[in-house]
Amino acid sequence: MVVTSDPEKRWDDQDEETSNLAESTPFIDSQFDESPRPESPTQADIDSLADKKARKFRTRVTLLIALLIVAVDLPSVMFGASLVRILESIYCEQYYSAHDPTKIGLNGKVAEDLCKIEEVQSQLSSLRGWTGFWSHLPGLFLAVPFGMLADKYGRKWLFVMNILSMQGRTLWQYIVCSYPHVFPLKAIWLESILACFGGGGMVATALIFVTLSDVTPTASMASTFFRLGAANMACFTIGPPIAAAIMKKDPWLAFTLGLCLQAIAIPISLAMPETLGARKPGEPQKKPEDMNEKQSPLFFETGGKMKDRSSRIINAIKANAGFIASDWRVLFFACTYPIRMMMNSLDGQLMQYVPQRYSWSIADTTNLQAVQAGVAMLVLLLILPGTSSFLMKKRGYSTNRKDIFLTRLGFFCYGIGLLVIGFAPAIGIFVIGTIVVTFAAGSGAAIRALLTSWVQSNEVARLYTALGIIETIGSMAGGPLISTVYNAGLSSYHKNPKANELILGLPWICAGFVMTCLAIATTLLRFVDKSEEKRDTEHGYQRTPEDDFEASELAPNLGVPPTLNTPTVPMTPATPQFGYPMTPRTPFRNRVEKFN
Repeated sequence: MVVTSDPEKRWDDQDEETSNLAESTPFIDSQFDESPRPESPTQADIDSLADKKARKFRTRVTLLIALLIVAVDLPSVMFGASLVRILESIYCEQYYSAHDPTKIGLNGKVAEDLCKIEEVQSQLSSLRGWTGFWSHLPGLFLAVPFGMLADKYGRKWLFVMNILSMQGRTLWQYIVCSYPHVFPLKAIWLESILACFGGGGMVATALIFVTLSDVTPTASMASTFFRLGAANMACFTIGPPIAAAIMKKDPWLAFTLGLCLQAIAIPISLAMPETLGARKPGEPQKKPEDMNEKQSPLFFETGGKMKDRSSRIINAIKANAGFIASDWRVLFFACTYPIRMMMNSLDGQLMQYVPQRYSWSIADTTNLQAVQAGVAMLVLLLILPGTSSFLMKKRGYSTNRKDIFLTRLGFFCYGIGLLVIGFAPAIGIFVIGTIVVTFAAGSGAAIRALLTSWVQSNEVARLYTALGIIETIGSMAGGPLISTVYNAGLSSYHKNPKANELILGLPWICAGFVMTCLAIATTLLRFVDKSEEKRDTEHGYQRTPEDDFEASELAPNLGVPPTLNTPTVPMTPATPQFGYPMTPRTPFRNRVEKFN
């Protein structure tokens, strides 16, 4: 067609070309009847493509969270032990400069073995105990508000704020210890102010749970958490020997290196995608009206006046208290959470207990963490999966009965191991006690699975929030309580070391007695009635390919038998999964129902 400036002629040329094209093209294709028309994609094809994208997205999120855990935990192992030695040396130098300056060397340092006196160790124990209290305090008040923000605006930027806050807290500790003549060591407690900007460790843990729940199907939650648990244990297996080797040269070098490595977590958090409203693999496409529904009684609107927001938070806390007390089984196991959190404070106290009783250095004591972590990996990857498989396949246990058995076994391991640690006269027996305690590594996941299966689907978010608050209360109380009991035993020990050697392990003896009583109570109580067991037998559990995962995938270099499969410990996400049949006891399990 020739371009011309005459509009009428240009339109005539276009009409002529269109007419010629129509005449040269047959009205009915001669091969129309022989070749079938391409079929439009079915709903199954659309769902399959969406599932593929959802799996890739889930893999990306899980990998980033695993990297985030490594970037936070590995440096924390390095500067955690070094911080204890640095604080001890500062208290030691301050004491001897006032009472016996001849003990201070030419380099201005005091030998580590001279710092094991009561005046130094009691101050160090109190400082560390109350540091735990103040660092957990913001999470108690900020858990619900940060949960509201995460539900309305998303998870990613709360992750970023939490990591920045964590880095700021570590930097503040570094500054206080670098200038002990300017800042009193108790100024470390001011780090809790920085924790307010990110919510603290409680909010970080909740964000990890919720983020994974956004993208992970219920059936594969356990395998996902096993993998992340393996990443965590790997950090505590590799980190302590590295930290110990560096600390023997200079504890400040380990602290500085840990601080720098922790900064890697910041770009990882920035790379984290938003998961709020993400589709899970195997989940039906959400309808527009479903996207706008609130999925939990705790998902509040964040608008309104400050007074209205405060009243919502107070009402949420009251609702959590009533919700926990509505089922005696949930109440019982919820009450075990603060006790178990107090037990965690004992791990930090070992950095003082072992050097004091067995004359080890703090650097050498750090290596015990590697032993604990190695045994924990063995438990998570081999012993726990093997026990679960045996109970369910060979003994015919339902999932809940299996979880209850593992919980009871874990409580007994806790109690016996802590008693052995408290009474151990030699380091070899002490190590045996720590190994026995480590066999309780799976009890936490089993308890959370039990509590999840006993609540309705729309109450899971409320359950997680309530458990987080209870955990924080236990962690806050654990630090000061353990340090007070330890100082009491330390005082008696220094008055007569030979006669009162056992009393130095008083915190572990008391904790072991409490956990043994708790284990006996869980053995005497019946948590699954006969009707539930009958329902498990009648309705059989319909397994899916994602229910099992190869333990060898978690630790390919440990020689794990490839035939060892790990049954799922049901972990319910914070948002309900669409399309699955629900029952009051197990809201997220696929069941094969019998129809008449």
